[in-house]
Amino acid sequence: LVHSNTLVAAREKGLLTGLEIFTEVGYNLEVVPFKLLDLAAQCLQSTEAVNFFVNKSYAKAKNHRNWYSHETDLLRTAILCVQGGVYLDTDMHLVRPLPKSMRNVLALQGRKQVNGAMLIFDQGSEFMRVAVTEFLTNYRTTWGWNGPNLLQRVANRL
Repeated sequence: LVHSNTLVAAREKGLLTGLEIFTEVGYNLEVVPFKLLDLAAQCLQSTEAVNFFVNKSYAKAKNHRNWYSHETDLLRTAILCVQGGVYLDTDMHLVRPLPKSMRNVLALQGRKQVNGAMLIFDQGSEFMRVAVTEFLTNYRTTWGWNGPNLLQRVANRL
C-alpha cells in the first residue's frame, strides 16, 4: 500500500520498482490511488458522517501537522472496511505465516492496550465501520487520538 498522496511522486522517482518481487513469490500486490473521503463513504454506505467531517473538521485537519498520520489512520481503517485484509506496520516481523483462521484481529500492546500495528479484518467488518464513523464524527488533531486511541475506544465500546 502506497499512500495516495505519494503515489505520483513515487512513480516519477522510480520508487515502485522492486515491488514485483512480492508478486513473483505469490503475493497479490496492487498499487492503487484512493480518494480518502469517497472510500470512507463507501465503507459506511452513506455520506452523512463524511459530510459532517468535511463541514466540521476537514479544513482545520488537513493543515495540521499531524494530518499526514491521521490521514493514513483513516485510509487504513477505510480500506480494511471496504476490502478486508491484513495490515502490518512496516516494523512488524513475522516469524511464521499468519494462520488463515485469524479473522477480525487487533494487536495488543501489554495486556489491555489495543495496538494498530497488526489489523486483520473481514470485508465489511462492523469494527472497522464503527472505527471510520468514530474518526469522522469525533476527530481531534491530537497525536494518537485517531489511531491507537481510536481503536481502543471502539474495542471498549464493542
